[in-house]
Amino acid sequence: MNFVVSVEVNFYPTYRSYYSLLNDGGTVKDITVAENEMLAVLNRELHYTALKQLLVTAAVISLEKTALNALPLGFNDAMHGYFRVLCVGYALYAVGNTVMLILLYFTDYSGALTASALFAGSTVIFTVIGQFFTTTLFGFGFLMGASLFAIHATFRLASYTDNLPYRVLGQQPIVAQTKRGRFTELGILLEHGEQRIDQSLHRTEYKRHVRRECGTNITEANNTIGEES
Repeated sequence: MNFVVSVEVNFYPTYRSYYSLLNDGGTVKDITVAENEMLAVLNRELHYTALKQLLVTAAVISLEKTALNALPLGFNDAMHGYFRVLCVGYALYAVGNTVMLILLYFTDYSGALTASALFAGSTVIFTVIGQFFTTTLFGFGFLMGASLFAIHATFRLASYTDNLPYRVLGQQPIVAQTKRGRFTELGILLEHGEQRIDQSLHRTEYKRHVRRECGTNITEANNTIGEES
């Protein structure tokens, strides 16, 4: 929601204008102006998003003890510490996730995948390592993973947009290519399996319908013969 309200609403019009100029044969001057405007809006909205996330996190951390103690949840000091650590971790994750979505806007699928894999892998590794230390470190695995996620995604977006015209034009294939990896093949296989199941169910339902119709016709014929007798 934060991404849609804070970033996408203001960023997407400039993004669409930039790519429209590229696709419709805009002049170099117009493309350069549109690119600078788009990146300026993007940087501003990402800054506002991070700032709002920081303020909300600070407010939650400041008020959480009073609010949670008023509820019959049985929170102790250790659980309050876990909550604060997870709040900071989620704030960093939210910022990193927003930047990762922007990478998808620019079709940097490998960068987005690398950032997501780094978050997933580092969170698991740091969480497992934390099991060998004191319980006060619970939650720091998520915090460390979210920190690496946000840092890596931010640096990736910065390096990607530094030479955006080349990324958009030079790295794209001249001829359209259709890539079919393992997951694509798996998706097609599952789709075909679903279609076969639907067809089998349809045939079974049709046979049942025919049998009911035949049974009804036989009953009506027997009743007619009985009445004539």
